[in-house]
Amino acid sequence: IGIPPHADGDFCTLLLQDDQPGLSILRSTDGQWVQAPTRGKFSMLVNSGNHIARLSNGRFPSTMHSASCLACGPDARARQSVAFFWSPSVDVVVEPLPAFVSKDCPARYDGKRSGTIYSSGRVGRPAETDP
Repeated sequence: IGIPPHADGDFCTLLLQDDQPGLSILRSTDGQWVQAPTRGKFSMLVNSGNHIARLSNGRFPSTMHSASCLACGPDARARQSVAFFWSPSVDVVVEPLPAFVSKDCPARYDGKRSGTIYSSGRVGRPAETDP
């Protein structure tokens, strides 16, 4: 039971999680799937979403991730987590910020209303389309 790999369509996702593993992240440095760290009984993890990728003109990519609630091993318990998805108002136009656009690095994305930026990705592959 879980959620297949994807990048969230929001600005960022705040995830309050317990100490049970279950969140996997696609590491951008080498393309390997790794378990997200857990820090004690409760910790907060922040995933960047497609809004950040668009605002940064792709410099800060969305976090590709998948989740599972199936634990195994002698100390395994059901995983508990609560996600808070944050995005600007649906009518705000999201486009690359001027600090991330130059002659050598033109805008990769047109302006798009926040309410039309969705989760993206295919199983095991990063988004290949407009985030």
